[in-house]
Amino acid sequence: MSGAARLLSDLKRRLSGVSRLRQYALAAPLPVTEEMSDIERLFWSNQGPVVHKWLDYLPLYDRYLAKYRGSDVKMLEIGVYKGGSLHLWREYLGPKATIFGIDINPDCASVNGIDGQVRIGSQADPEFLARVVREMGGVDVVLDDGSHIGRHIRASLDTLFPLLSDNGLYLIEDVHTAYSRRYDGRFSRHNFMRPLGRLTDDMHHWYHSGGQKIAATADHLLGPHIHDSLVVLEKGHKAPPAHIQVGGASIKTKAPAQAGRKTEADAQS
Repeated sequence: MSGAARLLSDLKRRLSGVSRLRQYALAAPLPVTEEMSDIERLFWSNQGPVVHKWLDYLPLYDRYLAKYRGSDVKMLEIGVYKGGSLHLWREYLGPKATIFGIDINPDCASVNGIDGQVRIGSQADPEFLARVVREMGGVDVVLDDGSHIGRHIRASLDTLFPLLSDNGLYLIEDVHTAYSRRYDGRFSRHNFMRPLGRLTDDMHHWYHSGGQKIAATADHLLGPHIHDSLVVLEKGHKAPPAHIQVGGASIKTKAPAQAGRKTEADAQS
């Protein structure tokens, strides 16, 4: 399909209200198997509130969040929906975890106190976010599954990343929406893919004169991990880079033999 034909197809799809993402929806749940991880089994066997996830997130959750299982981790999720995600985190992380969810929809208050605490407010409101974190007693993990609008994602990041504990994690889901005009659009200046590039530059500020552009993560971003639709930011104290060579051994090389003449070693071989 040519570029013009693809553009026309996308335009028709938008006008008809049909989402391109529908083509990736499964027709039925997968059966639970022994080969699945714990979080996959919890997800596929869920009989509680509706939880909606892209399947490639599940092994990534296990990779990054398994270390918190059974601990008193403090987790804040932006976006409550129907409460299913809070239920999943409670089942996965365990009873010691402090789990809060925030949402702008007042109907979400109906699931408050079931698997976690729910507070109603905007993810773009710094005072509200700071108040929730104080109520939690701090925060170790933030998962942004909120509006998916670039300005809101950035507002939450600017407020919450500095409040995140050292060695904490900041996860941002569904960043593929940055390419949709329903949210920002690929060429919008608010497209969250743009600051992701600046975060990489900031992490390497030691090696260029451009400084750090995103103040919220300055000197505390250990690494951005960019997966399909999911971004994970690691927080910690970042020491200035240093390098050194140690050891005294060196590789000894044999001088090449003169052309046309064999060395003694060659003659014995």
